[in-house]
Order: sequence, then C-alpha cells, then structure tokens
Amino acid sequence: MVLFQPKNVDTAAGIFLPLTYILARDPQATVVIHPSDHFISPEGAFLSAVDQAVRGSNGLGGRPVLLAARPDSLELEYGWIKPGRFLGGTGKAAIQAVETFFEKPDAATADEAWATGSLWNTMVLAAKGKELWRLGWKCFSK
Repeated sequence: MVLFQPKNVDTAAGIFLPLTYILARDPQATVVIHPSDHFISPEGAFLSAVDQAVRGSNGLGGRPVLLAARPDSLELEYGWIKPGRFLGGTGKAAIQAVETFFEKPDAATADEAWATGSLWNTMVLAAKGKELWRLGWKCFSK
C-alpha cells in the first residue's frame, strides 16, 4: 500500500498516518522509519545496521532505537547525538541512551560534539509501532 500525503504537513503526520494503517493490520508490528531523501551505500552494511536496530528495539521491549553514524568530518548540516548510558547490545552493536541532541549546530558546538565522541543522527529509527503510537500521544496530548 502506498499512502500519498496531499501536501507537506511535516514529520508527525508523515509518520502517524501510515502508522494507523500498519497497526490496524498488525498491532504487534515493528516499524522502521527512514528519511526518503537519504542515499546510503553500501546497502548491505546499511541493512545490517537496520537489522541490529530492529533486534535492539525488540530486546528493549519495543522502545525506539535510533541509528547513529561515526562522523568522518565536521558537519554543520547534520544533527548530532551525544551518547548516554549503556542500555544493552545486539551482539554486534551497543545500544546507548541519547543524552543530548544537537540539531544542525554551529561550528563551535559541532567541533565540541565531534571532539567528545558524539555521533551523527541518521534519522533512521526502529520501534514497535504501538510504542511509537504511545509516545506520539504522550507528545501531542499536552
């Protein structure tokens, strides 16, 4: 099934409208969300990382697991993540809490993030659909 957004109404609608269809068909579904405008190569390594994120989410009761990438340069147009405490692992990858997000930081903040081991936010997320739904209601019902 392909759902078309009649106009751009940003990320929340772009996630939660399709999520209603997914959960109606499979209330136990695990979903992976990724931006439509990213090109990632090699594909095999990316799919392996997504598989690890799904395994990590399932191992944490369906909690969202966000993929991060090790930076190879100082990038101001990317979001950065400062990793927090260790939550678990998948055998291949460590899962850590997110301590801080830095969305498109200035040069000084990005330099500090890079120097202290922060990672790029890929915006690729794996989670149980019902957990995303619960978190969405928590955010939007305030």
